[in-house]
Amino acid sequence: MRAWCLRMGLPTDDETVTKYFRLNLERGIAHLAGTGFIRSTEDLLDLAVEKA
Repeated sequence: MRAWCLRMGLPTDDETVTKYFRLNLERGIAHLAGTGFIRSTEDLLDLAVEKA
């Protein structure tokens, strides 16, 4: 995230990095929810955890 902030010309202090990490995470979750991949918490966990 710090490297991304540097590429975008943003400060790399903890507050800025945290802000953009959360924004990116929320954007990714919204994208997955909007495409129908996630309809429940279980769907999200299935995407995140590799099954043996």
